[in-house]
Formats: sequence, structure tokens, C-alpha cells
Amino acid sequence: MALDVMQLEQDYPEVSVLISECLSFCALCGARPYALVNGRNIHAKTPEECLAQVRAAIEAELSALRG
Repeated sequence: MALDVMQLEQDYPEVSVLISECLSFCALCGARPYALVNGRNIHAKTPEECLAQVRAAIEAELSALRG
């Protein structure tokens, strides 16, 4: 299954997705999928789990902003 990371921008118009080849987390990058959400490191065993955790982090951030 291919992950459509850019779908996040459609699902959450308030969010900007930036894709980078290197974020200087060499040990983590080689070990498991990860992403940064507002500077917070999100990682999981699989890309699908990582994307689900990214979605949860986005939901939490947006919920806090909306009050």
C-alpha cells in the first residue's frame, strides 16, 4: 500500500506538509519511519502506523488551537 502523505494537506487545510530528504536524525532514520510535527518527533514500527500517529498529533494540535 502506497502512503499518500500529501493527502494530509487535503484532509487538514490548516497543515503544510514538507518533505525533506534529510532531517539529521541518522540513527532514527535507519531504524524506523518517522516524521516531525511542530518539532515533535513521531515514530513507529511501520509507515502506516507512523502516518496514523501523525494524524493523531495533528488532531491534538488542532484541537488545542480551537480550544
